[in-house]
Amino acid sequence: MSSALLIAKYLGAEKQAELIENLLVDIQKENTENDHNVEVLIELLDGFNLDKYPQFYNQILNFCNKKLLMENELEIILKFVYKIPQLKQDILERIIQLLYGYIKEQIYYFNQQLIKLIPISIVDNRQDSTIDLITSDELILLFQFLQSLFTTTTTTAGNDDTINLEIDYLLLLFLGINDKQVSNVTSKLLRWRMNSISQKIEGQLIWDIIFTLESTNLEFHKSHAYILWLRYLNTGLIANNTFQTIIQKSDYWKSLQQGLISDSHEYRKFSLSILQVSLTSINTDLNNDYIVWEITDKQKYLNEWSRYMTLYEIIAIDTSLNQAEAGQNDITGLISPTSLIPSSWGWCLLSTGLQATLESVRKFTLRLLLSIPSENLYLIKHGLPILEKAFLPNLMNASNLNVKITSNDKLDCEYAYQLKNYICNMVKNLSTDQEFQDITLSILRVLADLKDSYGPSRILVLHGLYDGLNHQANRKQVLQYGIHDIPLLVLFEKKCEGEIYERYHQALNLRLLLNFKLDIKSFLSTLNKFIKHNGFELLKENHQLFTNYIQDVPIEKFMSHQELGDCGPEYKALFLGITDKDIGAVLEEESQEKDLLLAKLFASGLKTTELKKFNSRLQKLVLLDDMEIIQTLSQAEFELIGIPDNEDISKLWETIKNEIQSNEYRILEECLYKFRLFNQIYKNSTFQFENITTIIDFHRIMLNNSYETSKTSRFFYKLKDEILGEYYTTLNLTFEKTTTNTNASVNISAILDVLNPGIVQNKANYNMVNLLYHYLEITETPESIYQIVEFLSELWFNLSATRLKLQALPLHLSIIKTFFHPKVVFSKVDDDEEEEEEEEEDIISDMLHKFGISIIENSKVRRSFLPTLTLCLSNCQIQNQKQFESCQWIPELLIKAYLIYQPKAHFFILPIILADIYDKQVAINSNSNIYHQVYGDEEISARINLLAIFNSIKSSSFTQSVYDYIIDNQQYFHLFKPLKSTDALEEWTRMQLYSIILSLSDNLTNIDLDIFLARLATEPSPMVRSYIEWIIALKLSDNGNYVDKLLNELFQKINILKPSVVTSYLKILFLFIQQQSTTKECQLLTKLLYTVIPGCTVSRKMIRHFSLSLIISIHDEIKRKNLPLDPRVLDIVNNMYLNAIESETFAQYRSGDELLWDIVKDLTLVNISGGVMLRLSDRTDLDFIKKENFDKYLSQDQINLLKYDIGQDPQLWMINEEKEEEEEEDYDKKRKLNLKKPIVTPIKPVDSNEVSSSSFLQTKSGAWNTIMDADAVVDDVNNTNNSVRGSEIPRSELIVVSSLVDKPPNLGGICRLCDVLGAGLLTLHDIEVKNHINFKTVAVTADQWMPMIEVKMENIKQYLLDKKREGYTLIGLEQTDKSIELNNDLKFPKKSLILIGKEREGIPGDLLAELDFCVEIKQVGIVRSMNIQTATAIIVHAYSSQHC
Repeated sequence: MSSALLIAKYLGAEKQAELIENLLVDIQKENTENDHNVEVLIELLDGFNLDKYPQFYNQILNFCNKKLLMENELEIILKFVYKIPQLKQDILERIIQLLYGYIKEQIYYFNQQLIKLIPISIVDNRQDSTIDLITSDELILLFQFLQSLFTTTTTTAGNDDTINLEIDYLLLLFLGINDKQVSNVTSKLLRWRMNSISQKIEGQLIWDIIFTLESTNLEFHKSHAYILWLRYLNTGLIANNTFQTIIQKSDYWKSLQQGLISDSHEYRKFSLSILQVSLTSINTDLNNDYIVWEITDKQKYLNEWSRYMTLYEIIAIDTSLNQAEAGQNDITGLISPTSLIPSSWGWCLLSTGLQATLESVRKFTLRLLLSIPSENLYLIKHGLPILEKAFLPNLMNASNLNVKITSNDKLDCEYAYQLKNYICNMVKNLSTDQEFQDITLSILRVLADLKDSYGPSRILVLHGLYDGLNHQANRKQVLQYGIHDIPLLVLFEKKCEGEIYERYHQALNLRLLLNFKLDIKSFLSTLNKFIKHNGFELLKENHQLFTNYIQDVPIEKFMSHQELGDCGPEYKALFLGITDKDIGAVLEEESQEKDLLLAKLFASGLKTTELKKFNSRLQKLVLLDDMEIIQTLSQAEFELIGIPDNEDISKLWETIKNEIQSNEYRILEECLYKFRLFNQIYKNSTFQFENITTIIDFHRIMLNNSYETSKTSRFFYKLKDEILGEYYTTLNLTFEKTTTNTNASVNISAILDVLNPGIVQNKANYNMVNLLYHYLEITETPESIYQIVEFLSELWFNLSATRLKLQALPLHLSIIKTFFHPKVVFSKVDDDEEEEEEEEEDIISDMLHKFGISIIENSKVRRSFLPTLTLCLSNCQIQNQKQFESCQWIPELLIKAYLIYQPKAHFFILPIILADIYDKQVAINSNSNIYHQVYGDEEISARINLLAIFNSIKSSSFTQSVYDYIIDNQQYFHLFKPLKSTDALEEWTRMQLYSIILSLSDNLTNIDLDIFLARLATEPSPMVRSYIEWIIALKLSDNGNYVDKLLNELFQKINILKPSVVTSYLKILFLFIQQQSTTKECQLLTKLLYTVIPGCTVSRKMIRHFSLSLIISIHDEIKRKNLPLDPRVLDIVNNMYLNAIESETFAQYRSGDELLWDIVKDLTLVNISGGVMLRLSDRTDLDFIKKENFDKYLSQDQINLLKYDIGQDPQLWMINEEKEEEEEEDYDKKRKLNLKKPIVTPIKPVDSNEVSSSSFLQTKSGAWNTIMDADAVVDDVNNTNNSVRGSEIPRSELIVVSSLVDKPPNLGGICRLCDVLGAGLLTLHDIEVKNHINFKTVAVTADQWMPMIEVKMENIKQYLLDKKREGYTLIGLEQTDKSIELNNDLKFPKKSLILIGKEREGIPGDLLAELDFCVEIKQVGIVRSMNIQTATAIIVHAYSSQHC
């Protein structure tokens, strides 16, 4: 107290009043002594009776009101409030006025639903147009003042209640403001008002506010809704009738579930806490869509729900794969009709697993989802929002559709069947129409929303839905027009990539119409929309199904407009096309309406047979001047009926000739339809032009007057392309007819003059190429080959420049067939031709080569290219082998085509798998083969064709060219020096190259065996080494000196050579020796035994094992052929054989013939393609071609050229358990063999040299700089109060709350690091834990010095609120979507309290709601969370680095 103030205390009341009056005048002035004057004034007011001086109170109130919006003056106002309690009420009145002014000014910035919910009388009664307006920053200052006011003063009864209630209403309203900062501050402020709110405000209003905020699109509103929800529950509502009524409704639990499945980690935590408190607050029976509760069995339900929440924490909060796997039975048990917890909560739990950050957990959850018993999947009806949001999008993920080798060595996709059946099982066991309708709508909505997602997944889900709705031929006609057709129409329009997917997809879409409740008008309307997007083809295939569907609709009633009203001819034509009723009477009347109806019905192709009786009328329609009929008929197929006589066709052509020269867009457009109609008739008629010159001349007059039209008509270019498409169709048809029916010579040069490779229209291009192909086919010695190839090259270049479109596949294949037609490939000029023509010949070869390379490159992502190209090349070989083998550009094409890796590419395999499902389960025709229909031969046929070519080559020079290309292009193939020894694709490539060399080996005369022998030491793959061994063994016959060389090397260097080289040499020699005459075999076998026998005893394990194995094979070879070896040698072999089969090696490893093959008898196409390798290895990923595929795709002509047989599929040493005649001993022996390991192992790469480095000297942080007072320690040695002990160490104001941590080792570590880093205080849930042995082991002696107090887990919330009143900032160490990253920009307040979460679950939602903010540590690794000690050390160190 100042001396002036001390003197003033002894003055009389009047003098004090005078002094106060003077001070009041002074503090109104702006000067530097204001703070001092205010402090003196406040002290003077202590005990002063203000009631006698009301003017003083008014002056103080005015001063406070003036300072209320000044940031640095709020503390002064609070001091006045402490001295003058009445002041609080009046200041609150002022604040309320300011808040109303803000609301009035920003009324549209608030949630409008909240505006309606808050009582209007309260909102309106203070509004004053003259009130001061405040900014958002000033608003936040007011809220900060209110927080200080509420945390430091008490509420008194009386008028205070009304003001506080009004404040509470306003705060609830401000919670819904669209300003995030203001809303956040309001939420924090409300923590001090919850008791008042729960007691004074009607419960229903609070719940309305919570659910209003929860349903908004603003994330911070949702967050505050959960916080308010949790705070309100924590006030204790077990006896609250409103709450007990609210929880009876499904909406309460539905909102809670939405929080649990939220993408926000924070929302999930809040929701889990809300669920926990809600369940413990139930005191009534419940039975709604989301929860069942019997109060008499409350403990049983609580136990079950407690287990559920544990599972939820494991999956959704602190994701742990190991714990999740342990709880999988509990999780799937939730999806059961007998579970106490409704199944929707189980679906909810699984959906959170699919949102996990760890991929392993997502995959585990997906497996868990698929493992639910099929009979329980119908329970998804209780979790349809989850099905839409989480399950289907994850189930449809493209990465799930993995292609794998099945048990029968076929590539298949198990998940495809699993997904389809899973959806089917969801649907088929439903019971009511409403359930079928609901789940179908959910699935269709997802498919419509994900219309651009992976096509196969969408198809399989749709197929599953269709199967579920039509289970066991029991068709459910439950779908409703106006609801289910809306998403279905989206699917009608969406195209899938590839014709197989597209047909499969649209066939299912079409058939789903059969599951609608029949409303004939809506049905025909929807069907008509399908036709517009997809045509009539699928409807024709499914015709009978739709006929049965509408069989009860009488044709008379329909045509009399009673069913449809006055609808257009499209609906009527569709109905007549589908119905099984007699349609003759309907069409007999001749009128314009019936003519159009007849034309539409004819164009649909649905009733061709029934329309035969109207043949004459159809013929007349062609010449009508009715464009709608002409346009309709232009889409019809004139195969059996409707073809006019030749005179009428001629008239139609003359009309086209006249109109094609028009300068009017409308006439040209009409001409297009007539042109299209003409071609439809022409191709099926006997009409014929005199010669093709007529059509060539037509090209000169076509569109010759359209120049001006092209400039004024926006879409003229499209019209022109369509007309050109029809022109070249006519040209192609005319060429076929004139060359088939006459012997007229072909002027190909004139035709080439009108062909245009720059056209982008697919139909035009297809017909131009087809014409050229037909010309090559029919002409014995075609002319202008150079011009034809040039045209095809330019056309292909133009197509490639704009990307090769999938729908143009027939065109692409036609170009390949034409380009590689034998008459093009073998086009030659005579020796006496001019030099210019010889250059053309070279150019043709160059263009063929470039085009072939382009095809090979594109075949990596395009189906049918490679099969078509290789079949063309094979046909060339068959037709003229000598000329084929003289083409020097072919070897490169053959080799590069053979190296296109397609065996397991999903892109190539999935269409085959889905085509198979379609053929067996969807197609109407039991003989359907949709894949062949769309793409022709499968991709594997390309490798079969190439193998056939390689194994049919006769020319030594061509053989050498192929071999040389492989050897000379090491930089491309990496045959001798792999870039990466473990790369599977590189290994596959090398196997293919060596298989080519193996195929050519009989014709190879110039081969350097030293190159191949050197590879045995460096080749990392055992499978590739086997090919090299095979090649060398075969070529030893031509290189006899190498036999002695290998025998000598083995004899002299068996302990020097690499083990892999020794085993390869032994194998090569034995395989070669087996093929020799008896005398020579005995001689060489004896020499080989000089190495094999010592090899059985060497210390090098690999050589010893293989030598023992080879002894078994030699023994069997001697017995099989009864070889006359020296008796002494035979005795040695027999003895070693007996020892070998009794050895431990024999029991563990494959031996004898299991590691060998016959290099001559096994030289078949199956084995060359990899069959032998599959037999020699345990690997299941090896690629080989089965005999059935060779039989399927090789023609007899190809087989006739083969040097080697196709062969048989390899026997994989499997035991045939049905052979009862086998002795038990032999059977057990073979079964044992089947389990043995392969003896040949890959060569291990050499490790790089280890690099040594100097060690670092370890120093303890702070140990050098901190010197303790030893005397003080000794004096305090018996003091057990940790808050006193160690007080000589300067500590920060940081409080670390670890009361949620329960493991003693973790607490010991936290204690130690808090002491090291100078934290001020540490809280524990049980102070006795510091005496636990595990605590002390980790803490060392830190527990003697670190101040610690006990804060029970249930008291943490109150402790946080108390510290908040003391001015602490409450910080959580937790990962939420609103967490602040711990970095250099984050500044910790000096008075910080850091709350550490539980080891596994983190910070509970109710405590999360009380924190000012959360901090997270940035992580970049795979693991999602770090150890609690490590995380605590990082954040405490961050604080200490700023304040210690």
